[in-house]
Amino acid sequence: MKREGSRFSFDELNLVISNWEKIADEFGGKFKLIATKNDGRNLVYQAINPNNIDHIETISFSIEVVIPFLGKNILITSSEYVPPKFTYVTPNNDFSFSISNEDYMDKIGKFFGSKETQIEQPDFDKRFLLDTNESNKLKDFLDSKMRKWLESIGIAYFDLNTIKSRESLTIFFSFDEFSLERIREQIDMFEYCITKIEK
Repeated sequence: MKREGSRFSFDELNLVISNWEKIADEFGGKFKLIATKNDGRNLVYQAINPNNIDHIETISFSIEVVIPFLGKNILITSSEYVPPKFTYVTPNNDFSFSISNEDYMDKIGKFFGSKETQIEQPDFDKRFLLDTNESNKLKDFLDSKMRKWLESIGIAYFDLNTIKSRESLTIFFSFDEFSLERIREQIDMFEYCITKIEK
């Protein structure tokens, strides 16, 4: 049974923690498990009665994995409440883009003439909202391997050098964290993205 708001049951959470620890070891990285105590009382009550033990506290868990790649690090964060986010710092890169799932409001905006970048791949253009400062670079970046990957995962956003992702390549997305193979695939593809950006 899942805890309130959690993505996982206790058994699933233990499996996910174990998987990320194995992945960190396999990729020569570092693993960190963070436990956060959550006090169910409102802030005013906590301030007035800081030592009151007549309440329920819960512990939530998050994971940080650091994997070395091309002389820098990929930072991976995941928690029982928030899907994974991969980040890689890419300073001094003038190219920027933002890719997100196209929602209902985006479709309405497009109907009324709002402009967005298109890469001339109709199925992909229809599914994702694209924004960039260099259309040709984005088209080159989004090769068939990249498009297939993005279509296979639950992406919230994938950004390079945007407000959400200053001087970084960042993807915030969901995938099967119960499978070591699926986790490896995401890391391999993110490394592929970095290699294309760093060219």
